[in-house]
Amino acid sequence: MDVGEGRVAGAENNGETDGALIKIPPDLLLMTEGDKIACMVCSVYPDLCARFSDPLYLQSRAILTPTNEVADTINSYVVSLVPGESREYLSCDEIAKSPNTHESYDLLYPIEFLNSLNGNNFPHHRIDLKKGCQ
Repeated sequence: MDVGEGRVAGAENNGETDGALIKIPPDLLLMTEGDKIACMVCSVYPDLCARFSDPLYLQSRAILTPTNEVADTINSYVVSLVPGESREYLSCDEIAKSPNTHESYDLLYPIEFLNSLNGNNFPHHRIDLKKGCQ
């Protein structure tokens, strides 16, 4: 809140103070040279394998990401940590043909192309789920 409301002093960069830069407190930084995703997940969700089904444990934690791609990577990693066997589900993609369309319409939009699309607010073509995984 302090950052958003401008109550944090700007950080110094090359001898000049810039209000757009802030110094992040060391207790909020994760310093790692290894797997950054694993470090972040283990830091935010300690003991995840034992508490993955506890709603109170989960509702008090979150990882915010700048893009959906990063969120997908983190989600895949978390699902891999949860005990149990995962199950893969695939979408069924096809173009709905309207009347008076040409027979070669399927050539314009092959199934492989449709499966590669990852639009906002649409599920991916392939998802892995585990029983009890949020």
